Amino acid sequence: MSDQVIAALITGVAGIIAALIGLRWREWSKASGRPVASGTEPPIFDAARQFAKFTTLEQKKKTIQPIEVALSHGTVALTINQMEACASSEWELDRIGLYLFEEYTAQPNHIARLMHVRHEYERIRAATYPRSSLPLVYALHSLLVLARQQPLLAEAVGEGAELLVDIMRFCGKHPHLDPDHEIRRLVDKLLGLLERRRLRSA
Repeated sequence: MSDQVIAALITGVAGIIAALIGLRWREWSKASGRPVASGTEPPIFDAARQFAKFTTLEQKKKTIQPIEVALSHGTVALTINQMEACASSEWELDRIGLYLFEEYTAQPNHIARLMHVRHEYERIRAATYPRSSLPLVYALHSLLVLARQQPLLAEAVGEGAELLVDIMRFCGKHPHLDPDHEIRRLVDKLLGLLERRRLRSA
């Protein structure tokens, strides 16, 4: 079997998997490298529309799981432009998909991951209507994985300690945001990790 045939098969399989998990490959402008404007931007993940209608955690987790599997196995990847679009997307599943992609591709960009945590916190804090805290959970988990994988970044990640404490306090005042205490557990683990590494380097 020729290399061209193999490449075509791989591309075809990747496209099928992308379709199955609801990943929308937008048309990108070759000139600018940015998404073609279409008025109201569609989500990167087509499944995001249905995800937004779900009312239970079980439904949402079932939608996230195949996306996580595909991203963790490298079957599907996000381009730089798609990562940027996901980061600013109003669709929760787009942002969750981004945080999973960053986690599984082990990109040591602590600045971006801290920014994602801050942005998710700001969305919740400034909301005038109920917002899900699930994207914040995935952003925190991605940051925790990075802090564990990259010991040299512990000090840099520690710059976000004040933000982490603020998140914990806010969720303490609004317990409906963290009914299963997952946010508290993640923040506790992050702060504990940073403190242990601070003491080791002292």
